[in-house]
Amino acid sequence: MYKLQDPIGTRNRAYGVSGWKAFSSGPVRKAGMWAWILHRISGLAIILFLLLHIWEISSANRGGTNLFNQTMAGLKAPLYVVGEWLLFLAVVYHGINGVRLVLFDLNIGVKKQKTLFWVVLGLSAVLIAAGTSAFLSLLV
Repeated sequence: MYKLQDPIGTRNRAYGVSGWKAFSSGPVRKAGMWAWILHRISGLAIILFLLLHIWEISSANRGGTNLFNQTMAGLKAPLYVVGEWLLFLAVVYHGINGVRLVLFDLNIGVKKQKTLFWVVLGLSAVLIAAGTSAFLSLLV
């Protein structure tokens, strides 16, 4: 009789949103789980930004040119610059981690998940450090 192997413990794992509350033990300590969590959070942040962006840009239709110009002038406030920087963080990480996931789909590096996760974080940190100066110049 053939027994099913369960090397990563998926039998007892909670799926969906209910699985997010089980972070106190088990797979949360693994690099793959942190990559998964950060990828989902960054994806949600990007979606939220896109919805807000569409709403703001549509202000030209809702209130004409004057409302659009007021909206664009208001977006130069430091709070919005920080928000754009956070979006930059999310896009950089999400994009680089997406490449890692494509490599996994091609069966490249699957056994080196932890190393590739740290490579993703390192590349993200380098790109974020390089891009942060542009955002700092907007705050001054």
